[in-house]
Parts: sequence; structure tokens; C-alpha cells
Amino acid sequence: MSNEITKPKLFFVPHYVGSLRYFEKLLPHLTGRYEVRFLLLFVHQVTYGEMLAYCRQRDLAYDLVVPPKAIDNSRKTKFPVFSLIRDLISYKKQILSLLNGQRIKKIISVNDGGIYVGYLMTEANRRGIDTAVLQWALAYEGQRERPKKEIFVWRRILYQLIKPVYIAFKKAVVLLILDFYQTKGVPGGGTAKRFGIINQQAWEFFRKQGVPPEKMTVVGYLDFHLAEAKKKQLDADGLARKKAAETLGLDLGKKQIVIFTSAYNSRVVNVLNDNGQYQFYENIVKIIKQIYPKESHEIIIKPHPIERTELYQPLEKFGVKIFANLADNFTLVYFSDLYIADSSTANFIPITMGKKTIFINFFHLPLIEKSAPYFGIKGFITNQDEFRSLLQKHKAGILDYQYETKKEIITPDSLTKILNWIG
Repeated sequence: MSNEITKPKLFFVPHYVGSLRYFEKLLPHLTGRYEVRFLLLFVHQVTYGEMLAYCRQRDLAYDLVVPPKAIDNSRKTKFPVFSLIRDLISYKKQILSLLNGQRIKKIISVNDGGIYVGYLMTEANRRGIDTAVLQWALAYEGQRERPKKEIFVWRRILYQLIKPVYIAFKKAVVLLILDFYQTKGVPGGGTAKRFGIINQQAWEFFRKQGVPPEKMTVVGYLDFHLAEAKKKQLDADGLARKKAAETLGLDLGKKQIVIFTSAYNSRVVNVLNDNGQYQFYENIVKIIKQIYPKESHEIIIKPHPIERTELYQPLEKFGVKIFANLADNFTLVYFSDLYIADSSTANFIPITMGKKTIFINFFHLPLIEKSAPYFGIKGFITNQDEFRSLLQKHKAGILDYQYETKKEIITPDSLTKILNWIG
């Protein structure tokens, strides 16, 4: 008979591969105390499938909730009302079965807003389960501003007339089946009991958004710790540094210019099609190559996790190294002599490591521009002339740091604070 004590279960609820990987970084520090599992329930068709594939590939323990919106649309019917009722009933049964059938101690999600995660958190609260949200990405005013789309007047009027009716009907159906309803709102604004946030600036932002101060704790950001640890390790160990470069296939006889791409062709921003997305970064590469000789510099492209890496493969004809969209950000940034990106949360890595950077916003997007104070960024460049000027300054060794390191942005001892907060 085994004397092994069963560990309590801790469920992480990610919303796509990026947040899943963020939670995954915590596993080495938690598996001694918990049986850690991932709960996949977010409804976006592509990201749901990607999370499932990633868990299987990495042999991560997970539980699967068939989302109310089938990932392959196979469960759609000609009667949307029937589909909504059927799927809500199915979702309710799955969530209650999960909560009643497992010894769950904690549930930590990327957010607690909306119907589906909100219902999970509400039912977990009723069972005495510790529910929490851990901020894993930047949040700021203006983040949801999107480029305006051209819409026919009649469609806009029809939408304005029909949407309130649909929302009222859906709310009535959800209340009838789940006995619960809430809108999406900001992370932490829903039914979870606790909210761990990355820095003091985020605390102020979420307070203004109506999140109760007593719910929030500044715990930091895991990437602050990991970036600092990676720099300290490779700075101190020449052999490890050489091995890391060889693993990435980097030539240490050259300086690396690392570009973290953003998906301007995604449903979130949608200012380019796929061809335009490629051409945009090809143009950036060509400008860089006009200034830096290939004998002394190499260009690296690291796509965003939601992007298809193969979109950028044609850039290899210019001598560009294309890395996988899930490549190790920390090591790539460590070896960078210059880092180029827009408002990616990955910007915290070069800022923590003290790297030279250029931050771009060629499409004049408000959601990028308004992120500047939350990174400590002095400004985004918005045209090719500015871009060339900063590249020339960098080449000459006179490029100023494009950011300020502020104590209200970089939270020290983040790993310790996050683990203590989790409990």
C-alpha cells in the first residue's frame, strides 16, 4: 500500500499558447507542492487547437472542456438559438463535472471576465476553491483602440439595431441556464477572489478600471526574473554562453540585430494582408542592410507566437535568420546588439537586460503609442527617416537608450513574490 500523499491540484487557465508558456515557466517551482494541470476552455478556433497540440507535444497534464464554439464549426446548426442553448447546457455539465470530480485547490487564469471563465470562477468559489487571476501581459488605457474599418452605412445601422436585441436575448438565455451573467471587462474585474499584477503602474490602471484595491497584489512579472537570471548566467559563464550561441546557430563573430515581429495582419489589428505583412518586414530588413554590412552584422526575425513562421521564410534570401515563433526570447535578446519591436510585452526583456533598442510604430496605431509610459519607452519612431537616423546612431555607437528604467515598472524579486502569492 502506497504512503504517498496525493498532491492538491492547481489549474492554470491560459487563453492561447503565449499565456500557456508563461504559466509553464512556473512549473519547476510548483510541482513539488501541487499537481499542476492546464484547463483548456477558451473558444477561439485556432488558439484552442494550438494549446491542445502544445500540451500534447510537451507532455503537459491538461483537462479539456469542449468550448461552446466548436473549433471546427462541426457543431453549428441552422438554428443559432438551439446551438446556444445546447452548448451552454453542455458547458455547464462539463464545468460542474470537473469541479465536483477533482480535488482542486486553486484555479489561476489569465482573466476572470466574460461568461465562460466567470462561470468557472463563480462555481469554484462556491466550492471553496481559491480562484485567482495572474496578469501575464501589459494592460493600459487605449490598448483596445483599433483602426477604424470602412463599413456601409446600412450595415452600421442594422448592427446598431440588432446588437442590443441579441445581447438582451443572450443574457436571458445565459441567466436561465447558468444562473450567472457578466460582461468581459478587464482582467481581475470578474469573480476571481485574487488578482496578481505586474507592477505599481498596473495597480493604478486596474484601480481606475474599478477593480477593488483589496483584491490586487503587486507580484511582478516572471520575465523580469528570467531576463535578469539569463543575463547573469551567460555573463558569468563563457562556456555556457558559447554553447547557447551554438544552439541557436549564431555567429559570435558578428553582432545580432533582433527583430520581434507583430501581426499587423491579425484579426486584432488587421491593417495588412499576409503579403503586406511580409513586405513590411522585408522593407525593414532592406533598410537595415543598407546601413550594416553583412560581414559584421546578422539580422534575426522572431515572429509573434500567433504568427506563421513560414510567412517570413522568403527573407532568408537576404541572409536573415528566421526563428520559430516559440523560440527562446531570453537567449535571443541576450545576444542582440540591437532589439527592434513595437509594443510587445517581450519589450520588458531588453529593458531588464539593458539592451539598445528601437521601438517602431510605422502605422501610427494608438494602441502602440499609448503603451509607451507603461514600458518607460521615451517614444516610438513613426517613419523611415527616423528609423534610418537611429540605425545610423547605433552603428556609430551613439544611440541613447530609448527607455527609462523606473521602479514602478520593473518589480524586483518577481519570482519570489509570485510564488508567495500563489501560496
